[in-house]
Amino acid sequence: MKKLAIFVVLILISNLIFAQTFLFNENESGFDIGAGFASTSSASSVGLSAGYTFNGKLNVGGGVGFYSFNDLGFNLTTIGPSVSFLALRQKEQEMPVSVTVSGSYQLGSQTYMNVPISMNSLAFTGTILRSIDINDNFKIIPAGQIQWSSASVDVGGIIVNNSSVSFAIEGIAVFNSKFYAFPKISFSGGSYSFSAGFGIIFPAKKTIS
Repeated sequence: MKKLAIFVVLILISNLIFAQTFLFNENESGFDIGAGFASTSSASSVGLSAGYTFNGKLNVGGGVGFYSFNDLGFNLTTIGPSVSFLALRQKEQEMPVSVTVSGSYQLGSQTYMNVPISMNSLAFTGTILRSIDINDNFKIIPAGQIQWSSASVDVGGIIVNNSSVSFAIEGIAVFNSKFYAFPKISFSGGSYSFSAGFGIIFPAKKTIS
């Protein structure tokens, strides 16, 4: 039971959906795709995500996650939607930071050695970040996050439910206003998760009327 609880903690603190609304300019729309991984001392996960940003404010998308826990001997694949909203946009003379709020849901099930396994989780995240231009083609974005999440895992009728509040710090590097990469450390109680990811955004071409 303790090992299963640790697996739930990994799910809680390793959100693998990356909605990059803040990378789009004001009133700019477009697609984004990303990939990343997260790990603890005894488990790991890999994720892929994609989304579409409307007018530089609202991102709607989703992702797939692949979770592995060696002590329990099984893997789990999840899929789910996400939504992110840029509540405040950084403006040098008016607003020193940007603020985003987001939510995501994950659902997964499979059978391992004739044992049914299922999982679902819900997360709400608030992020504060500041973009710092290094030159015309490179900028860094330090960010801080707070996340509330709840997860439930059922392994052959053994059910573990948990919810937690986690905190994270990350640094996002952006190249040519399109490519991004980041490391991130998340903390929840006595547990922590290290994650890293990368991706690309595809701003929609503006038409000249």
